[in-house]
Amino acid sequence: MVQPPSSEGAGSPAVSSGLAANYAAMAVVGAAGIVINLLIAASADASALGLFSQTYVTFVVAAQLATGGLHYATLRWSAIGDRQEAESVRRKALSLVIPLSIAVAGITVALSGPIARAVDSPELGDSVRLAAVGLVFHAINKVLLAHHNGLRQMKVFAVFQACRVVFLAIAVAVILAMTTDARWLGAALTVGELTLTLAILTAHPPQLRRGRASPITVVTHRQLLSFGLKSFGGGLVQELNARVDVIALAVLVSDKDVGIYTFAATLIEGALQLLIVLRNNLNPFLAKALAKNDIAAVEELASKFRPWILFASGGLVASTVFIYKPALRLAGLHDQFGNSWPPLLILVLGLAVASPLLPFDQVFLLGGRPGLQTGVIASVICSNLALNFVLIPILGIEGAALSTAASFVAMAVAIWMFARKSFGVSLIQST
Repeated sequence: MVQPPSSEGAGSPAVSSGLAANYAAMAVVGAAGIVINLLIAASADASALGLFSQTYVTFVVAAQLATGGLHYATLRWSAIGDRQEAESVRRKALSLVIPLSIAVAGITVALSGPIARAVDSPELGDSVRLAAVGLVFHAINKVLLAHHNGLRQMKVFAVFQACRVVFLAIAVAVILAMTTDARWLGAALTVGELTLTLAILTAHPPQLRRGRASPITVVTHRQLLSFGLKSFGGGLVQELNARVDVIALAVLVSDKDVGIYTFAATLIEGALQLLIVLRNNLNPFLAKALAKNDIAAVEELASKFRPWILFASGGLVASTVFIYKPALRLAGLHDQFGNSWPPLLILVLGLAVASPLLPFDQVFLLGGRPGLQTGVIASVICSNLALNFVLIPILGIEGAALSTAASFVAMAVAIWMFARKSFGVSLIQST
């Protein structure tokens, strides 16, 4: 998250360069995600992409449990102490997250068979077992990156965020060059996370000397774990909300249909990342304005960025309508993934409608209403899940797209309605 020190201005070089670095990283992440899909689609088929997508969803949900929110604790205490104190926090968090992630990885292996049977995908069990080891390295990486984030080393943070997906893409490419058995793609998650761990530790090795004691270093393992466990629920809810459609599809349709839908949904994830980067940049200014009850400043901020968001959304809609199908034919993928165009168009239209408000989805948290934040997101998840299980049996992957598009719009309406009710802020009204 881009959080400048209080002594820096909003337009300071440090903040600007950090934001630019994170936008560049998001561009790399989006491109690498598309490359991964294209590699699997070109080398295997839609069923292989569906299998990998289900493995990835299982991995990211298990990863929330494996980290136990300890990366949030690391971020907080690394941010409020000096370098020596932050190093102490990093060591303590790692000593907690390693055994926790090993336990979760073991549980994931044990549950891989039942998960595969639940979604009627026998190969999924093997793929999940190959990915489970990567949970340990993923948890370590989350803590290490949170440490850099807390120290406001945003360029370092951005580089390693991009490296995560690049390493995954390389691992996928190597595996596909060796075998067409899609089950082995699960190993790419383990290899990618292991490579990232080695890269971070090589570039920034831990300082083993403890140094002089200080007030912050007395933060105990128990405090870190308590803070983490109180925080991880929000991350879990966010991940579930982003993956509800794929989870429902995994239960209700074939691996091939999941793959076709995933091919389209990856483009939407890239667009959402751009909104998330914008959100992270806006958050510090929103927090200050809300703390001062400066409603006009919040509304001015929303009004300032709305035209740019709508312009980008219009470009995404136009690209989907006019470019997507010709691009599929040019890549020789139309026969397999031509059916991904209708759900993509539905998702894009839903995102375009909601996009001016989605960067403000943490306004309740920033305004001191974390309970409302959790309640709003949980309500959207429940309605999204219910719609998926109603519409998918009737409309197939288009039903999943309609449910997700509706959840985008529902979230936007909730942001607008509750921001107005709670703080008197109108986020869609010109100032």
